[in-house]
Amino acid sequence: LYSVRGASERVGRPAGRWNNLEVTCAGKIWTVIHNGTPVVTVDADKVPAMKDRLTQGFLGFQNHGGQVWERCRPRGEERRTGEPWRN
Repeated sequence: LYSVRGASERVGRPAGRWNNLEVTCAGKIWTVIHNGTPVVTVDADKVPAMKDRLTQGFLGFQNHGGQVWERCRPRGEERRTGEPWRN
């Protein structure tokens, strides 16, 4: 989403501390909450670059260099292991 709409605030924690990131897609409304602060809300109907984005399937994260550690706890409908996560 960052290529479509940048974060409204910079709320990242210092190196060595965990950050919490919640990405929600409810219908065509995408919301990103970073460390408890809503930083991005996009309505796919109002942003042409979002019209072809999928609302189900695999969720990917991107890193721009350096080391990254992650813990993912996807929530949503029940799913079998190896099955794509859907909202």
